[in-house]
Amino acid sequence: MSKFTDQKTLDKVKELGYFNDAQAGFTGSNIGMPAGILSQVSVSVVENILKYRAGDEALGGRTKVIDWAKQDYYIPFVEKLGAVTPYNDYDDAVSAGINLDFERTGHYRFSNNVVIGELEELQLSEANVSAREFLTRASSEALMTELNRVAFNGYVNNNGKNLVYGLLNNPNLSAYNNAAKKFVNMTWQECVTFFATALAKIREQSGNNVQRGSDLRVIVSAKAFDSLNMKYTDLGVNVLVEIKKTIEALGINLNIIPALELDSANAGQDVIYFIADNDLGGVTQTSTLGFSEIARMGNVVTGTSYTMQKMSAGTTGAIIYKPIYVVRYTNI
Repeated sequence: MSKFTDQKTLDKVKELGYFNDAQAGFTGSNIGMPAGILSQVSVSVVENILKYRAGDEALGGRTKVIDWAKQDYYIPFVEKLGAVTPYNDYDDAVSAGINLDFERTGHYRFSNNVVIGELEELQLSEANVSAREFLTRASSEALMTELNRVAFNGYVNNNGKNLVYGLLNNPNLSAYNNAAKKFVNMTWQECVTFFATALAKIREQSGNNVQRGSDLRVIVSAKAFDSLNMKYTDLGVNVLVEIKKTIEALGINLNIIPALELDSANAGQDVIYFIADNDLGGVTQTSTLGFSEIARMGNVVTGTSYTMQKMSAGTTGAIIYKPIYVVRYTNI
């Protein structure tokens, strides 16, 4: 049975900011219209809204970071400065300090309408089909598809500028490294070495902060993943199993995520991302998919023979809190 099966749970989900109602309003005199959308959203629609997609997995989940009315989100970056001098009773030691900077990202809001005709709803109900449920589900699916697209590719506004960035074009990330070979041309030993080398590179650029107990999330082109999955060691062990064993022997928790969005993602070449997570650096998350609302329900508008309600979402795109914890390769 689904975990989203009662009103108490739905109310809790609403409190967490996953979806909210605008104040219900009416353009006509129809006292039969329910005043709250929760009486209309079915369990299956809620599950569709909340279920993780590739963008969620790639970025380590969704986080509500901004209110619906706000325009911009600012990410603070603190650089700690410190030095020492030999001790002396009669001088002042050098002082530590910080450099504080803020990275700004925009707020992309998008929406569609759930429009249901009176005759349509009555006729479909004769076949035991809920027009409201299916149309609301179609609306939520469109919103979640766009949210997933933005997670990887960001959104370009009407002026041709990136309002928000995705994982593939986030300006805070270092340039792609070029893989010496594609996975399809590597031996199984070279595949294992490739993963170990990428981990070593993250450790190096993070100042040796990726140690035992850290998590390593690997988002890989679906085509490249298939190439890996078809390789076996001399003893008949799948290379993905061997890679996981090698990385986890170092005390690192490995999660490999195939994503179609990474196929031909960089100048026609397949790519792979290595993202480490741990508690160091002031924040546990290295990255997240920021949002304001996931399914904000607008006022119910009653026409002469139809009802209409806008469903909206908002996102700040891919937020990268710790860019030095990310390494990416192209031509894999």
